[in-house]
Amino acid sequence: MTLNPDYAQVEADVLDINLTRYPTRFPEKRNFFLEGRGIFETPSELFYSRRIGAKGDILWGAKLSGRAKGGLEYGIIGSQTGDWNYFGIGNKNHNKEEALFGIARIRKGFSNGSSLGMMIADKEGKNNEYGRVFGLDGLFLYKGIYVTTFQIASSMNPNLTGDNNSYYFQFNRRANPWSGRIMLRRTETDYDINSTGFMAKEKFRGNQNLHANIIYNPLIEKKGIRQIHIINGFVLGETLFTREYINNWRDRYPDTIIEQGYLNGELNPNYWEINNELLLRLTNEMNVSVWLAQFKNNELTGDYRGVRKGFHIRSPKTGRIQKYSSSIGYQWGTFYNFAQKYVGSDWNINVSGTSWIKSNFGVELNGQYTKTYNPEKLMDGKHFRLSMRNTYLFTKDLFLRLYTQGRWGTTYYGEKNNINNYLLSLLLGWEFKPGSWFYLAFNEGRQDIDDLNDPNFQPRNFFMTDRTLVAKIY
Repeated sequence: MTLNPDYAQVEADVLDINLTRYPTRFPEKRNFFLEGRGIFETPSELFYSRRIGAKGDILWGAKLSGRAKGGLEYGIIGSQTGDWNYFGIGNKNHNKEEALFGIARIRKGFSNGSSLGMMIADKEGKNNEYGRVFGLDGLFLYKGIYVTTFQIASSMNPNLTGDNNSYYFQFNRRANPWSGRIMLRRTETDYDINSTGFMAKEKFRGNQNLHANIIYNPLIEKKGIRQIHIINGFVLGETLFTREYINNWRDRYPDTIIEQGYLNGELNPNYWEINNELLLRLTNEMNVSVWLAQFKNNELTGDYRGVRKGFHIRSPKTGRIQKYSSSIGYQWGTFYNFAQKYVGSDWNINVSGTSWIKSNFGVELNGQYTKTYNPEKLMDGKHFRLSMRNTYLFTKDLFLRLYTQGRWGTTYYGEKNNINNYLLSLLLGWEFKPGSWFYLAFNEGRQDIDDLNDPNFQPRNFFMTDRTLVAKIY
């Protein structure tokens, strides 16, 4: 159980470069939700714990999970969010979301590793705002190499009472040297789980598709190569556009030209993708992969075709003994710029590195650089992200961690606009008794904003957005 937790000792999220229409899925870092979270995992993410406390203070939370005789697992979470307001001492902040969350999950395990489960997730807000979802799922193992999973789910939300179901089926063969997968999925247009779960989906839009791939993955153990993965796959699907979705686009983006066939209901929005990948796993656990994908997709502005290519190299993972590890990834190809509603292109490079310079001093660097281009191949955006984590261990019970990151973004959509963000996080931790900690945390955020298409806007550079200092016993 918890009462008014602040999670000040939890490291801040990475300032992501997100050029899609969907929000970034950030990982959970809070121990209250991490412990025993396996029981709440389902093929589709009906429960995404970051929803709790995302828009308001967690006033209280309670969790019960365990396993009963006969292999029956259970998990229950309840939590209330709102404005803590220090028992009414301060001024109430009405912008903080007041909601009650309730999650219930049971799963029956069988001796061969198969299972059947059910989940109910509910969020109740003010003014009859709610989000509810019910799901049934299962996993079946056969001969140790064949795996079948399924999930059927239904959601309930205000004004979304029509086609509000989701169906998922997957069959896998996991073996050497041949593996494969077939997956069928249908997500109906009014299905929406983002009050309690996570799904990259727009309102009033759905899809149905078939995924299939075949993998040749023999063990080599020769000339420094441990295993080869040759992956060939395809996707066939159909986008489910509705009249509500089209009207919503016309209201929100009145200057966007919508394909006349969609307005008349004449077009059948099919899409496909063919993808190929080669991955080498070396005997020193270094990984090298290259991939190529060709596709046809559709938006209300029209169908389009494209190509995505890339490669990734990862050195063996680091530990306290191995001093250095690094990775680099690069990809480029066709890119649908949702902000501008046109088909362009982009490329991005990701690099990371970790080093234990000394046995008690570690450094981790992560960087990403992205450029985007319009249909005329002229650059219309560039984005850069860099973060660094330094950890110093004074003793086995006392550490100091400094985490800094910055994100710089520039777009050229008619006018040049800059939005930059910075974050500094300092954490001192002391385990004064086994399992008991004292934390002293300092966090500060700053930002640059320039123009934003408003001629009367006064640019602000490196101004502070928030600052916190917290002492905590855990």
